[in-house]
Order: sequence, then C-alpha cells, then structure tokens
Amino acid sequence: MDGRAPHGVALAPWVRVALSPAFLLIVDLIAISAGFLVAYIVRFVLQFPVAEEVHTLRSYASLLALSVPFAWAAFGAYGLYRARQLVNAVDQAFLIGTAMLVALVAAVAIASFAIRGWPDYSRLLLGYVWVACTGLSFIGRFLWIRWRGWLASRGTGVRVTLVVGAGAAGVRVSRHFDRFPHLGYRVAGFVDSALPLGGEIGRAHV
Repeated sequence: MDGRAPHGVALAPWVRVALSPAFLLIVDLIAISAGFLVAYIVRFVLQFPVAEEVHTLRSYASLLALSVPFAWAAFGAYGLYRARQLVNAVDQAFLIGTAMLVALVAAVAIASFAIRGWPDYSRLLLGYVWVACTGLSFIGRFLWIRWRGWLASRGTGVRVTLVVGAGAAGVRVSRHFDRFPHLGYRVAGFVDSALPLGGEIGRAHV
C-alpha cells in the first residue's frame, strides 16, 4: 500500500512529496525565514533590550540567503531528514539547536571573510535568530509528525509489512511502528517457523 490511499486510490503527487521527510526542507525554509523575522522584531522593533542603533530588515536578507543552504546541509549532516530520527522530541530539539548553531556560525564566518564590506550584525540578534529558528523548526517538525501520524491512522501512505521473527526483537519492532505511526509502517503479521500458524501477537497475525 505504499503511496496509496485507502481503497486503492492513488495519492496526488504533492501528497506523496508532503509525506516524505524531504518535505521538511520546505518546513525548514519557512521556519528559518520566520525565525529571522521574529528575531528582528524582538531586537529592533520591540527593542529588547533598547538598541543604540536600529538596523534595517533588508540588511539581514543576505545573511538569511546564506543561512538557509547552510542549515539544510547541517540538518542533513545531523540526520534530521531521516524518518527514523523523527521520534524523540528531546533528541530532535538538541540536534536542531546544534545544527542551526553550526549553520549560523558558518554563514557569518564565511560572509565576514569572503565578502568585503559585510555589515556588522547585532550579536544579540544572532542569538535571537538561533533561538527562534530552532524553536520554529522544532514546531514545524512536530506538526508534520502529528499530521503524518493522523494520515497513517486513516491508512494513507502506509506500508503494510511483515516482521520476520516473533521473538522479543520482532515484538519490539512491531510496537515501535505502532508507537510512531508517522514512520508509515503497519505490521500485518509475523513470520516465524517456531510458532503455530494462525496465532496472534497484539493486533498482528502469525
């Protein structure tokens, strides 16, 4: 049933893309862009704290343009576009924060050394950018996982699979997929020559 809706109805191409972890590239683009905007508002519109010099939003457009591809690369290096990594909230927050910090440091460092006349950015704003981008990216992933899990509960985009071996390891695999439906797998049964045919383990058949 991979890539198909209930009753054998094929999914639209955009739904196939949205169900893939690669869709998180778009989520991160939106999150990072929004993070820059939120950080700018906090620093220079709300002025927390009071700024001696108010920068224009346009002056940070180039840094945003550099930060997005660096963030994609860092997120990819930390495995944040792999479905199996999208299971633990604490690990997600730590990895996103680390990857975003690496991306910002790389973007600022390369820009400072490679581009003559690069503006002197507010260091406090960069701190706000890191916090805002990390938080919004985490929220984006959380919402995607919940949406993906909701679709999976309705049978959309779910791969029906068999687990070889009904021992402790096989049962753990089955429970893992039940616990994290956004991974897109539903265990239909177990294959194990040591057990009688027709038995049941949880909701799966042997």
